[in-house]
Amino acid sequence: MLLIVILLVGCGDSTEEEHGVLEEEMDTGQTTEAEESEEADWEEDEENIQEDNDSIDITVLGQAEVTSTVDDLEVTNFTDLDEQKKAYIDDSELTEERIYYGNEEVIALNNRKTLLYDLSEDKVVWESGKSIWQDDSHIEEDKVYFSTSKEFLSLDISTGEIVDEYPFIDFFESFIKVNENYITGLERAAFQITNRETGEKIPVPLPEEEYYPSVLAENALVIEEDGKIISYDLATGKQLAELEKEGDSSIVRASGNGDDLYVFVSPIELNYGYIVQKMDATTFEIENEVNLENANLLPVVTTNAIYYYDAIEGHIVAVDLSLERELWRYDLEGDDRPYQLTTMIGDENGLHIMLGVSDFSRSVYLNLGHENGEIHNFVELNRGFHDNSNEFYTADGKAYIRVTTDGENIFHVIDKENAHREFPSKDE
Repeated sequence: MLLIVILLVGCGDSTEEEHGVLEEEMDTGQTTEAEESEEADWEEDEENIQEDNDSIDITVLGQAEVTSTVDDLEVTNFTDLDEQKKAYIDDSELTEERIYYGNEEVIALNNRKTLLYDLSEDKVVWESGKSIWQDDSHIEEDKVYFSTSKEFLSLDISTGEIVDEYPFIDFFESFIKVNENYITGLERAAFQITNRETGEKIPVPLPEEEYYPSVLAENALVIEEDGKIISYDLATGKQLAELEKEGDSSIVRASGNGDDLYVFVSPIELNYGYIVQKMDATTFEIENEVNLENANLLPVVTTNAIYYYDAIEGHIVAVDLSLERELWRYDLEGDDRPYQLTTMIGDENGLHIMLGVSDFSRSVYLNLGHENGEIHNFVELNRGFHDNSNEFYTADGKAYIRVTTDGENIFHVIDKENAHREFPSKDE
């Protein structure tokens, strides 16, 4: 069994003073001893990384073609983006926490209330005293779901009336995850599994009252606890499988396709790269494994692909879910390394990436399609971006980016085709 230890390695930035020195020396065409030493150190690090990678006897996928680079398309400022592809929400009464937007209407999830606001009529359509407690929210088929301090519930988007209610038992549930049939949430020293049809709850006891990472597959809840990864049956709460691991952490992801589970392993301490294992969430039987050389940051797994950042090549890489081949590569560095990767999230439409410039005064949103890395949007915002779950998320294919200026929250909503389409409906 592989040693499961995840250590993330970040890339540092040069200071303004260092940039000034480099610019002056570039003007003279000279190279200093310090620069030569730095270049030599970098080459030595690359050689050491390659030697370490060569020592891992696990399949490395052949590199896919670089389909495009950051230099291929000029960035579009948000103000110049096609009106059909964007919405701009700056009303402070709406932007306190999370929002969802569709057809000139905004669902605003605030700490005190939830409301639907009609922008074209400049009026509140409905208002509910039910208010969001944490970031556990999503929209699906005419309903908006979120957690209050006492329950997980849904409101009808058209009327604001309560449709579904799943009360918490003894304590607030957090880190809620939802699939078609079940809801799971962490409640003190137990995970609660809730049947969406019947409302029945089944507790899965935990050793301590603390946070335990979890993943929800179609038929199993997978929990990382006390040096193990443990799978529990969603229908009964009984343990299905157990996998020993060493180290303090790991990265476990579900694709949303049945019980497919992906475990990312860092085989070499203080180095780039992950071994990714595809397995069944109910049995932990390994179906395939490959070595993602030079992978850095948290990998993203969706229903279509796995995405990671190749820190040596400077590429965004897409890998097929069977772990048989790379699908495409996107060159994020280009000729001049104009941007720094801040964060990336994925959905059924592809990969959504936030980039920063060197002084963090501006940020850039990049959306790549899952099939071939096609650039759907490459948009510059005139403000910096601070990464957390309320600042950057997706829903129904739309990207929501919140920035703060002069103490006010502003949402930019961006879609590859039509940001103004209606909220998802079961009639569609």
